[in-house]
Amino acid sequence: MKISRELKIGIVAIVTIGILIWGWNFLKGINVFKTTDTYYAVYSDIKGLIESGVVILNGYKVGNVGKIYFDKDNASRIVVQIRLEEKVKLPKNTILLIKSSSFVSGIKDLKIILGNGPGFHTPGDTLIGAVESELTDFIEPLKNKLGSVLSKLDSTLASVNNVLDETTRKQLKSAITDLSETTASLSASMAPNGNLGQSFDNLASVTGNLRNNNEDITQTLQNLSSVSDSLQKADIKSFI
Repeated sequence: MKISRELKIGIVAIVTIGILIWGWNFLKGINVFKTTDTYYAVYSDIKGLIESGVVILNGYKVGNVGKIYFDKDNASRIVVQIRLEEKVKLPKNTILLIKSSSFVSGIKDLKIILGNGPGFHTPGDTLIGAVESELTDFIEPLKNKLGSVLSKLDSTLASVNNVLDETTRKQLKSAITDLSETTASLSASMAPNGNLGQSFDNLASVTGNLRNNNEDITQTLQNLSSVSDSLQKADIKSFI
């Protein structure tokens, strides 16, 4: 049987198209010759996740990211489809976490965090979507706060500069000079040969004499007390 030229061209075209489709899906990480289970997750921000991204479980690739599209009823919701090549049972409350595959590259992967049930999801279910916190999520608010603090500090310094005009600065300098001189004078007075130093020495000497003559002073006070008692008991009025 002779095959016509047109039929040959048609067969070649079909094979070529099939190879192109297979190659395109292969580049996207999709194996057209293997059945997959499809699941979904919804995010408000996918942090740069792209189609054909890797889906991993316990560090092992189990599938790829399929379609990514906006929710037709709510543009703030982004729907992510995943295709699992491995037949994995996903317990209820399983989470699809968007995470960086490398700090340098910025490529995003999807990590499956198995839930605790009870029960299991079936293909076509929507799983819980979550996003891993990144360093930039902390740097940006910190940068904004630091900018606000620096702005307030600059404003405060400008206000201080306005208050401390030339006259005020001269007065402040003079007051600091007077305080320094007063401190120096007080330090000289506190020296061993200074006025305050000698006064403290004299006071210490008097205190020492009082301590050394404590017994004599005590005896004198007792004698005075005895005389006072005698005078009180005497009939001074009759005597006079």
